[in-house]
Amino acid sequence: MFPLTTPPLRERLHDIPYLVQFLMDKFAPKLGKKFTHISAASLQRLMAYAWPGNIRELENVIERAIILADGEVLDIEAEQLPRAALTATAAAELSLEQLTKEHIAKVLEDCQWVIEGAKGAAQKLQVQPSTLRYRMKKLGLSR
Repeated sequence: MFPLTTPPLRERLHDIPYLVQFLMDKFAPKLGKKFTHISAASLQRLMAYAWPGNIRELENVIERAIILADGEVLDIEAEQLPRAALTATAAAELSLEQLTKEHIAKVLEDCQWVIEGAKGAAQKLQVQPSTLRYRMKKLGLSR
């Protein structure tokens, strides 16, 4: 017995068009849909994504896109791709200020840029609204 290793999908970007076609052929008939191809912009988005969840994540994205799609061309918008969590390596390369800025920006987006109140970003970040506004200004965060 000897170990076989397969590189992660993010290291095999050239495989993505073939995998997408395979997954379209797999899911479309099951869901009663027919596609001629995937749009070039969608393919570029898929190839630019980091794929931390590897092929299973790609499979989920394609299946969801097929369910939501109308027409013969599969189109995957950027919003349909999962938000990739920072890997430990990527996080180690960022400064504390950059990590703070990204975290605050993500929470603000999740809260639809509401700062105060029970569903506001300040509440989720467990800081005073004035502190959050100060940090936003310091980090250059604005809508």
